[in-house]
Amino acid sequence: MEGGAEGLSYGEPEKKMGIKASETRAVYFDKVIVPPENMIGEPGKGFKIAMNVLNTGRLSLGSGSVGGMKHAIELAVAHAKGRKQFGQPIANFGIIQDKISKMSADCYAAESVVYLTTGKMCQGLEDFSTESAICKVFCSEKLWTCIDQAMLLGGGTGYMKEYPYERLMRDGRINLIFEGTNEILRVFIALSGIKGPSDDLKELGKISDISKVLNDPIKSVGILSNFAKNRIGKMITTRNLTSIHERLEKFSASFTAMLSDFSIKVEDTLIKYGKNIIGNELPQKRIADMTINLYVTLAVLSRTTSILNNESVDEKTKEYTYGLCEIACRDARQEFYENYKRMDKNLDKIVKATSDLACERDGYGIDIIDF
Repeated sequence: MEGGAEGLSYGEPEKKMGIKASETRAVYFDKVIVPPENMIGEPGKGFKIAMNVLNTGRLSLGSGSVGGMKHAIELAVAHAKGRKQFGQPIANFGIIQDKISKMSADCYAAESVVYLTTGKMCQGLEDFSTESAICKVFCSEKLWTCIDQAMLLGGGTGYMKEYPYERLMRDGRINLIFEGTNEILRVFIALSGIKGPSDDLKELGKISDISKVLNDPIKSVGILSNFAKNRIGKMITTRNLTSIHERLEKFSASFTAMLSDFSIKVEDTLIKYGKNIIGNELPQKRIADMTINLYVTLAVLSRTTSILNNESVDEKTKEYTYGLCEIACRDARQEFYENYKRMDKNLDKIVKATSDLACERDGYGIDIIDF
């Protein structure tokens, strides 16, 4: 609708923690009539258009987060090089170096994920909902970690309002929340393989209701887990890992093992939970995180192969890129297998019981003077 239309009104601007250059208001519709020329798409198809807007928005959040990470790293490096202790820059100390290298590798991984996804879109990928969700979750969380580490490197001055870290933290936090919170997007990523296209369900007697499909989990598991595996398979079609650069072969072998383990674990999980998988968000979260780790590894290996094969790239840049790749792949593998192991051995029952008791007490609910 255009501003000023009859029945259209707005609330007062919200006072927000960050992104203050963006105005947020409630919008009210009172018997508003939308003229035919203002309609977008066909009647009844608005939800699909809205979802596509969210998909592109999530991808934009991912790419914007990469920009924020680069800025935070620049601030951190400048401070680490300029701040001296014991007669030398703190950039020479191992713990500081560990932070800077991890921030840089996370940025490289996030940028690689965005590049891979946008490349697939340019090649004609129509449904990029899962990939854009991965971009949003991974990049926004790495941005938040990067800002946090940059502020820590800034020391006491980093906590002062006159320095840029405070604004970065206020502005960066929203990326984990809007365009779908990262929590709900993890559920979406995990269930995208289970709720697959109706074509994948035709083998089960053209059943369109997923709850009916899952009433027979043993019969359903082959098709459902195959969709989950095929979804990852479609992600790797843009780059053929058989043409991986020789220096990255060990990472490629690790990726192949992770993908195989993931496929088996998805199938085991569907057998275990059956139709109840939809209501169990803790295993969903682990499946989502393993999916993200796989996609990140793929994106990093694809991009690094291109760089290492590019004769116009100087050797120092290639070595820097290789280092970023190794750190990113190592971290993704460690996170993957941590979630993999917790699919079977976890504290899910204790987590639920403890949360229920905290809610029953309206908070922490224990005072030291009671004992």
